[in-house]
Amino acid sequence: RALRGISAWFGHPLTYVLLVTTPLPTGHLYTNTQPYDGRGWCFAEKLMSAMVKFSDRLIDLSKLRGDETDVYELENRGSANRPAPIAPDAFHRMLTSGVADGSIKFTNSGDTDVVARIYERAFLDEMSGAKRLVYRFLGWGDEQLTSLSAALVYAHDHGALEKCQYLGLDGNAFGEPGMRSLSEALAEGALPKLKRLDIGSPSAELTEYCSSKGITLRD
Repeated sequence: RALRGISAWFGHPLTYVLLVTTPLPTGHLYTNTQPYDGRGWCFAEKLMSAMVKFSDRLIDLSKLRGDETDVYELENRGSANRPAPIAPDAFHRMLTSGVADGSIKFTNSGDTDVVARIYERAFLDEMSGAKRLVYRFLGWGDEQLTSLSAALVYAHDHGALEKCQYLGLDGNAFGEPGMRSLSEALAEGALPKLKRLDIGSPSAELTEYCSSKGITLRD
Protein backbone atom coordinates (compact mmCIF):
# COMPACT_ATOMS: atom_id res chain seq x y z
CA ARG A 1 0.00 0.00 0.00
CA ALA A 2 2.87 2.37 0.78
CA LEU A 3 4.38 1.90 -2.67
CA ARG A 4 1.18 3.14 -4.29
CA GLY A 5 1.62 6.50 -2.56
CA ILE A 6 5.39 6.83 -2.52
CA SER A 7 5.42 9.19 -5.48
CA ALA A 8 3.48 11.81 -3.50
CA TRP A 9 6.15 11.99 -0.81
CA PHE A 10 8.94 12.53 -3.31
CA GLY A 11 7.10 14.44 -6.01
CA HIS A 12 5.14 17.06 -4.06
CA PRO A 13 6.65 20.54 -4.59
CA LEU A 14 6.74 21.31 -0.85
CA THR A 15 8.19 18.14 0.69
CA TYR A 16 11.88 18.12 1.58
CA VAL A 17 13.91 15.39 -0.08
CA LEU A 18 17.49 14.64 0.96
CA LEU A 19 19.81 13.21 -1.68
CA VAL A 20 22.36 11.03 0.14
CA THR A 21 25.14 11.69 -2.38
CA THR A 22 27.92 11.75 0.20
CA PRO A 23 30.82 9.28 -0.29
CA LEU A 24 30.15 5.69 0.69
CA PRO A 25 31.49 4.74 4.14
CA THR A 26 34.72 2.77 4.35
CA GLY A 27 36.34 0.47 6.87
CA HIS A 28 33.91 -2.42 6.75
CA LEU A 29 32.52 -4.94 4.29
CA TYR A 30 29.16 -3.80 2.93
CA THR A 31 26.63 -5.80 0.96
CA ASN A 32 25.80 -2.88 -1.37
CA THR A 33 28.59 -0.57 -2.55
CA GLN A 34 26.76 0.81 -5.58
CA PRO A 35 27.11 4.65 -5.73
CA TYR A 36 24.01 6.77 -5.21
CA ASP A 37 23.37 7.60 -8.88
CA GLY A 38 23.73 3.95 -9.81
CA ARG A 39 21.04 2.67 -7.45
CA GLY A 40 17.76 2.07 -9.27
CA TRP A 41 15.43 3.32 -6.55
CA CYS A 42 17.59 6.37 -5.80
CA PHE A 43 17.82 7.20 -9.50
CA ALA A 44 14.02 7.17 -9.82
CA GLU A 45 13.41 9.00 -6.54
CA LYS A 46 15.78 11.81 -7.54
CA LEU A 47 13.98 12.32 -10.86
CA MET A 48 10.55 12.16 -9.22
CA SER A 49 11.72 14.74 -6.68
CA ALA A 50 13.01 17.17 -9.31
CA MET A 51 9.96 17.41 -11.61
CA VAL A 52 7.95 20.18 -9.95
CA LYS A 53 9.60 20.64 -6.56
CA PHE A 54 10.67 24.04 -5.28
CA SER A 55 14.44 24.11 -5.74
CA ASP A 56 15.14 24.82 -2.08
CA ARG A 57 13.29 21.65 -1.03
CA LEU A 58 15.66 19.28 -2.86
CA ILE A 59 18.77 19.03 -0.68
CA ASP A 60 22.07 17.52 -1.83
CA LEU A 61 23.86 16.34 1.32
CA SER A 62 27.28 16.49 -0.36
CA LYS A 63 26.94 20.30 -0.47
CA LEU A 64 26.52 20.64 3.29
CA ARG A 65 29.37 21.35 5.74
CA GLY A 66 27.76 19.75 8.76
CA ASP A 67 27.56 22.89 10.87
CA GLU A 68 24.15 24.08 9.62
CA THR A 69 21.95 25.20 12.50
CA ASP A 70 18.58 25.86 10.87
CA VAL A 71 16.49 24.95 7.85
CA TYR A 72 17.41 28.17 6.04
CA GLU A 73 21.11 27.26 6.01
CA LEU A 74 20.14 23.78 4.89
CA GLU A 75 18.23 25.22 1.93
CA ASN A 76 20.82 27.83 0.95
CA ARG A 77 23.83 25.53 1.04
CA GLY A 78 22.27 22.27 0.01
CA SER A 79 19.98 23.25 -2.87
CA ALA A 80 20.52 20.56 -5.52
CA ASN A 81 20.97 21.00 -9.25
CA ARG A 82 17.68 19.59 -10.52
CA PRO A 83 17.87 17.28 -13.53
CA ALA A 84 15.43 17.80 -16.39
CA PRO A 85 12.19 15.79 -16.37
CA ILE A 86 12.32 12.61 -18.44
CA ALA A 87 9.26 11.20 -20.19
CA PRO A 88 8.19 7.86 -18.62
CA ASP A 89 8.82 5.84 -21.80
CA ALA A 90 12.35 7.26 -22.08
CA PHE A 91 12.88 6.66 -18.36
CA HIS A 92 11.88 2.99 -18.73
CA ARG A 93 14.31 2.53 -21.62
CA MET A 94 17.08 4.25 -19.65
CA LEU A 95 16.41 2.08 -16.61
CA THR A 96 16.33 -1.15 -18.61
CA SER A 97 19.52 -0.23 -20.46
CA GLY A 98 21.29 0.74 -17.23
CA VAL A 99 20.38 -2.56 -15.57
CA ALA A 100 21.60 -4.45 -18.65
CA ASP A 101 25.02 -2.78 -18.70
CA GLY A 102 25.41 -2.68 -14.90
CA SER A 103 25.44 1.11 -14.50
CA ILE A 104 22.14 0.86 -12.57
CA LYS A 105 21.46 -1.88 -10.04
CA PHE A 106 18.60 -3.09 -7.88
CA THR A 107 18.91 -5.30 -4.84
CA ASN A 108 15.83 -7.07 -6.19
CA SER A 109 16.29 -7.64 -9.92
CA GLY A 110 12.53 -7.64 -10.47
CA ASP A 111 12.12 -4.02 -9.38
CA THR A 112 12.75 -2.47 -12.81
CA ASP A 113 9.15 -2.59 -14.02
CA VAL A 114 7.79 -1.71 -10.58
CA VAL A 115 9.92 1.43 -10.43
CA ALA A 116 9.00 2.37 -14.00
CA ARG A 117 5.29 2.19 -13.15
CA ILE A 118 5.76 4.25 -9.99
CA TYR A 119 7.72 6.84 -11.96
CA GLU A 120 4.99 7.14 -14.58
CA ARG A 121 2.35 7.59 -11.89
CA ALA A 122 4.43 10.29 -10.23
CA PHE A 123 5.08 12.01 -13.55
CA LEU A 124 1.43 12.17 -14.58
CA ASP A 125 0.20 13.10 -11.10
CA GLU A 126 2.66 15.97 -10.71
CA MET A 127 2.31 17.27 -14.25
CA SER A 128 -1.50 17.12 -13.97
CA GLY A 129 -1.50 19.29 -10.87
CA ALA A 130 1.17 21.79 -11.94
CA LYS A 131 0.10 25.39 -12.57
CA ARG A 132 3.70 26.56 -12.90
CA LEU A 133 6.83 24.78 -14.09
CA VAL A 134 9.97 26.54 -12.86
CA TYR A 135 13.44 25.46 -14.00
CA ARG A 136 15.39 28.70 -13.63
CA PHE A 137 19.17 29.02 -13.22
CA LEU A 138 19.88 25.29 -13.20
CA GLY A 139 22.80 25.28 -15.63
CA TRP A 140 20.75 23.47 -18.28
CA GLY A 141 21.67 23.27 -21.95
CA ASP A 142 20.13 21.85 -25.10
CA GLU A 143 20.18 18.26 -23.83
CA GLN A 144 18.07 19.14 -20.81
CA LEU A 145 15.65 21.32 -22.80
CA THR A 146 15.20 18.55 -25.36
CA SER A 147 14.43 16.09 -22.55
CA LEU A 148 11.94 18.52 -21.02
CA SER A 149 10.27 19.09 -24.40
CA ALA A 150 9.75 15.36 -24.91
CA ALA A 151 8.37 15.12 -21.38
CA LEU A 152 5.92 17.95 -22.08
CA VAL A 153 4.64 16.17 -25.19
CA TYR A 154 4.25 12.89 -23.28
CA ALA A 155 2.36 14.66 -20.50
CA HIS A 156 0.02 16.35 -22.96
CA ASP A 157 -0.62 13.11 -24.86
CA HIS A 158 -1.66 11.50 -21.56
CA GLY A 159 -4.03 14.24 -20.45
CA ALA A 160 -1.69 16.18 -18.15
CA LEU A 161 -0.53 19.82 -18.11
CA GLU A 162 -4.03 21.21 -18.56
CA LYS A 163 -3.51 23.69 -15.70
CA CYS A 164 -0.01 24.98 -16.36
CA GLN A 165 0.13 28.67 -17.34
CA TYR A 166 3.80 29.51 -16.68
CA LEU A 167 7.11 28.01 -17.79
CA GLY A 168 10.28 29.51 -16.31
CA LEU A 169 13.54 28.62 -18.06
CA ASP A 170 15.60 31.80 -17.79
CA GLY A 171 19.11 31.63 -16.42
CA ASN A 172 20.05 28.61 -18.55
CA ALA A 173 22.10 28.46 -21.76
CA PHE A 174 20.05 27.13 -24.67
CA GLY A 175 21.00 27.04 -28.33
CA GLU A 176 19.06 26.47 -31.51
CA PRO A 177 18.55 22.68 -31.05
CA GLY A 178 16.97 23.09 -27.63
CA MET A 179 14.82 26.02 -28.71
CA ARG A 180 13.63 24.05 -31.71
CA SER A 181 12.63 21.09 -29.56
CA LEU A 182 10.57 23.38 -27.31
CA SER A 183 8.94 25.11 -30.28
CA GLU A 184 7.98 21.75 -31.75
CA ALA A 185 6.59 20.52 -28.41
CA LEU A 186 4.42 23.63 -28.05
CA ALA A 187 3.25 23.30 -31.65
CA GLU A 188 2.19 19.71 -30.90
CA GLY A 189 -0.15 21.01 -28.22
CA ALA A 190 1.96 20.72 -25.08
CA LEU A 191 1.11 23.37 -22.46
CA PRO A 192 -2.19 24.38 -24.07
CA LYS A 193 -2.94 26.93 -21.31
CA LEU A 194 0.50 28.56 -21.33
CA LYS A 195 0.32 32.33 -20.81
CA ARG A 196 3.92 33.25 -20.06
CA LEU A 197 7.32 31.85 -20.99
CA ASP A 198 10.57 33.16 -19.49
CA ILE A 199 13.62 32.04 -21.45
CA GLY A 200 16.89 33.76 -22.29
CA SER A 201 17.43 34.89 -25.90
CA PRO A 202 14.51 33.04 -27.52
CA SER A 203 14.89 31.85 -31.08
CA ALA A 204 12.98 33.51 -33.93
CA GLU A 205 10.83 30.39 -34.28
CA LEU A 206 9.92 30.38 -30.59
CA THR A 207 9.25 34.12 -30.64
CA GLU A 208 6.95 33.75 -33.64
CA TYR A 209 5.04 30.89 -32.05
CA CYS A 210 4.49 32.75 -28.77
CA SER A 211 3.37 35.85 -30.65
CA SER A 212 0.83 33.84 -32.67
CA LYS A 213 -0.64 32.32 -29.48
CA GLY A 214 -0.64 35.45 -27.35
CA ILE A 215 1.96 34.02 -24.95
CA THR A 216 3.99 36.63 -23.07
CA LEU A 217 7.67 35.97 -23.79
CA ARG A 218 10.40 37.38 -21.58
CA ASP A 219 14.14 36.84 -21.74
